This record gives sequence, C-alpha cells and structure tokens, in this order.
Amino acid sequence: MTSAPYSPSLYSTPALTSASLQSLHPMLCAVRDALHPALVSPSAFARVAAAMERLPDALTTLFYLETRLHDDSAVDLVLRVGEESRQTLLNLRMPSVLPADSRAWARVRALTRDWNDERSGLSTALHHLWLEFDCDDMPTGSTLVPGVFACFGELRTPGYSAERWLQYSELAFDSLLDGALDPAVARHVDRCFRALPDAAYVPYVGVMLGRPADSVRICLTGFDAQDLSEYLHRIEWRASIHDVEDVVAELSDAQPAGPLQGAGMIHLDVSAQGVWRLGLEFACQRAPQLRGTLVEHALFERLVSLGLSTPDKAEALRAWPGSRAVRVPAANGDRVVLRRVNHVKLVLRPDRAPEAKAYLAARHFPRAQLHAHRALVLSRHPHRSV
Repeated sequence: MTSAPYSPSLYSTPALTSASLQSLHPMLCAVRDALHPALVSPSAFARVAAAMERLPDALTTLFYLETRLHDDSAVDLVLRVGEESRQTLLNLRMPSVLPADSRAWARVRALTRDWNDERSGLSTALHHLWLEFDCDDMPTGSTLVPGVFACFGELRTPGYSAERWLQYSELAFDSLLDGALDPAVARHVDRCFRALPDAAYVPYVGVMLGRPADSVRICLTGFDAQDLSEYLHRIEWRASIHDVEDVVAELSDAQPAGPLQGAGMIHLDVSAQGVWRLGLEFACQRAPQLRGTLVEHALFERLVSLGLSTPDKAEALRAWPGSRAVRVPAANGDRVVLRRVNHVKLVLRPDRAPEAKAYLAARHFPRAQLHAHRALVLSRHPHRSV
C-alpha cells in the first residue's frame, strides 16, 4: 500500500494566546506533524483544535482522536479524566464551554461530585472518566457537550459480581440522566448484566449526552470467542450472530499472536428496544510503538480487504506512533508527547453496513518522567491506559 505525500503546513491552527497556552491546544499542535490528512483532514483538525483550545490543560494527560477508516471524514475527541483532575472538572467554569444553563454539564458535575464525595457509593467505585466530543457536529462557538463514560477499573476488581457492577452502573446513570433509567431501557440493561459469563466484567458505562437517542452504553471485557457468541444469544442481538463470529475470526486471525488477540472490549448500546449497536475493540500492541513501530500491518490490510478501510488510511496509521519533546511556555513547562494507535473498533448495526474506526492516542507528561513511563508501559499489559 502507498500513501500520498502530505505537508504539516496544511494544518493551520489559531495563534497561541495567553489563554490557549493554558489549554490543551498546544498538545494537539505537538502531534500535528504526525497526522496524515487521510486520517484527519485539515478541516477536521481545525474543529478539534477549536475544542481543545477551550479545555484546560489540567483536565487530562491522555487524549484520543477517533477517526473513521472508510470514506467518512468525521473526527471525534476523547479525553481521559483521572482522579488527579476531578477537581479541575468540578471547577470548570469557562462560559464558552460550560454555560450556566447547560443541563449536560450539570450532569457531568453531578457525577463528579458523587465521585468526590466519600459518602457516595461511587467514591471508591470510580477510577476515572472519559469525555467524548463529537467535534464534527459542533457548530463554531457552540457549547461543548460531551459523552461521559464512568470507569470502574480496567482490571477486574476481586470480589465484584454482575450485581455489584449493575449497582454502580445504575448510580452513574442516575447522575448522568438526572434520574433513574427509563424502565424499558433498564430491563434490557439488567438482562445484559445478568447474562454475563463468569470471566467477564464491566470496565465502563456511559451516556452520549450530546446525541438525541435515549440510549446508554455498557462496555464489557473478559470474553473469548465462544463466550461472545453465547452472550449475544442471551441478550437477543437482533442481527446475525454468525456474521459477528465471522468478522471476529477474520480480524483476530490477522492480529499478532498473544494476549491481545481477539475482540478485547465489547460495547453494547442499549435503548428501550434492546441492544441496537455492537462495538468490538481490537487492541494494538504498545511496546513496539514506543520505538515508533506499529506491528499490526496484517490487521489493517485485512480491514482494507474487507472493505472496512481505505488503503491510504491504513497506510497513514503507520506514521502515527512515536514521541516528541515539546517546550510549551507558561504553566505547561517541558513535555514529552507519546503517540500510539490504541485500538481499532468495529461498529455493527442490524440496519447498516459495518464501520471501522481507529483511536489515535497521545499522552503528555513532564519530560523528566519519560524513562519511568516507558518502564511502566513495558512492565504492564500493553493495552491498558497506563
């Protein structure tokens, strides 16, 4: 596969102001040279840049750019908000981001207050949050409205059961939906939890507050291929389970052998009509990407052969992994930005053709912590958010 040459000068960004130097905008500028326009077009980059300029630097050290691998040019922004940043989230009062009358952000604050309150059941249950912004759907200057995902830990918590995860999920949904789940949605959510195989667990649940659908998302892991097929039968997946089996086998076979092989995370979008969308994550190895190498060439070639990715986008992903030292004035100080392709997600719906997305991760931290961070990545399971 070959790709067209590109020039970073295609990506014009707003001039850095005293406000933007305190924002996430410089961290996006630091990865600009590694972005091929096949993955993130100049116009999509500008929309993401406009969003990141309105969000404070202290909010996150890890962001993803979610890019479609076929003809769709939409790009979304995803931020990880750790425990060290929850006070920043509580104190967020930028009028252009968080108007006083924003119901969506009031729900974000409600969840964060529960996370911060030792009397709340979520105080010890929540590990971090993810905020997702549909940048393509946001008119210039409009309020940033996130999807919010509550993480109960990316590793299985000893002693937790489906009942415990359901209890914590309901608490999170209560905050994010400003009240209890719709009874029709709750029945299907309950079925999804009760049907879990013994080895599976629930790292995340969330709600896309900026989208009109009355729907919640449950993210599951700990499945093997047989478990997944049986589970889809139990939750009454409305499309062909045989088709799911076939595509999981096709993509798993193209991954490097090892613990990341297969669909590592399962996303269920649940409405009053049941599970209407299924997401399957295929993780990429991290350690080789510290050296600037993406080893999943066969996986991306398989996506092309299945019609799920264009050849230029598959090829452009190879340029993303790597690192860069960046000097940012004011409070940010000297940083290192590490880039990796975190995973590919295959999205399946009964009424549409499958869609593939890639998640381009960028993590920034003080330059002095680089060696410690590399050692941590090499010592831990390579698809975790370390």
